Amino acid sequence: MTELISLATATAHPGRVDDLVRELQARIEPTRAQPGNLEFTLQIAAPPAPAAVVRAYLGAWQIRDFPAMRCMVADDLRFTGPIDTFDRADAHHTAIKALSDLVDHVHIDRLWSDG
Repeated sequence: MTELISLATATAHPGRVDDLVRELQARIEPTRAQPGNLEFTLQIAAPPAPAAVVRAYLGAWQIRDFPAMRCMVADDLRFTGPIDTFDRADAHHTAIKALSDLVDHVHIDRLWSDG
């Protein structure tokens, strides 16, 4: 008998976590009922703290992993900074990529989070 073990991670679109969890939960019993299925478990992890996301984002910028950076930002990003303001993630991402040729190192001096 061949045994197949499959592990998968699903990340919800911003604001759609509850929808994804509901859809996955609806598939637990039908999946367990499949012939030959030995186990099916849904594990739900809490979303990372905002400070951890910022650190990961800046770490990705440091190594110029632009696809990873873009994945960490919601499409409807609103950013207001001392130089620019952006209403969409793609415009912000394009500006960050353009700055990257001029940036040697990314360093966090302080990081505040309200949740």
